Amino acid sequence: GRFLAFRFVLRDRTARITSLAYGIGHGGIEAFLVAGLTMASNLILGLTYTHGRAVPSDLIPAIEALLAIPAPTFLWSGFERLSAMALHMALSVLVFASVRTGRRWLYPAAILIHAAVNFMAVVANAYLPIAATELLVLLFTAIAALWAARVYKSLSTTNQRQEG
Repeated sequence: GRFLAFRFVLRDRTARITSLAYGIGHGGIEAFLVAGLTMASNLILGLTYTHGRAVPSDLIPAIEALLAIPAPTFLWSGFERLSAMALHMALSVLVFASVRTGRRWLYPAAILIHAAVNFMAVVANAYLPIAATELLVLLFTAIAALWAARVYKSLSTTNQRQEG
């Protein structure tokens, strides 16, 4: 999606700030869809059940398990989304640079980084506590962000129309 957006939809937007704006938008909408809607759904289910309203019987075990989770645990989703937004910003810089500078290898690098962080998070989550998993995600995100910052500094600060 990023590649197509930078190549075709945003082709006239060549200033490097475009990459960060796109990353914030990408990460923000994902945060809303992944965490926001999930939390809203969980809250509605929990309130419906605890107020004695009818819920499908096959959902009751899931709702009871959800209600047994300590409330502070849900704060980790916010932390995770902040890391994800930072990662999306970094990946957007890499894809933007790939399209604008011709360094085509940055595009597959961004895909591999995204896949690696997701894979690591899933595997770590199976074996480690939430805190350790999220700190690992943050570490990998920080490494990607530092690399993206170096790439970002090499990009044009002005919005010049591309020729051709």
